[in-house]
Amino acid sequence: MNDATTRKNLTAVFTDFQAKRAQFIAFFKNLTDEEWERAASTPNAATSP
Repeated sequence: MNDATTRKNLTAVFTDFQAKRAQFIAFFKNLTDEEWERAASTPNAATSP
């Protein structure tokens, strides 16, 4: 891989990261107080000791 290809790949990865990070932040900003306080529901919750 040459430097131009590496730079292009890094740019694409960073652009994707920025978009995903914005979605992640928006998700948490939009949670209500009730949603923040709700206990997590996980697939193993029923079988955990």
